[in-house]
Amino acid sequence: MGSSTAHDADGAMNELRNKAAAMGANAVKIVNVDSNSEVTTAVAEALHCDFD
Repeated sequence: MGSSTAHDADGAMNELRNKAAAMGANAVKIVNVDSNSEVTTAVAEALHCDFD
């Protein structure tokens, strides 16, 4: 994906935020991020919070 593990992690985080937003979420709770030399996997909960 990216040129380094850090870039892959950034990409994974952006992807999960975009997917959460597409589902109507306005917040995410990161459950796990796992990186190795080939792939970064991010798992999160998509949330809809009342910030009033």
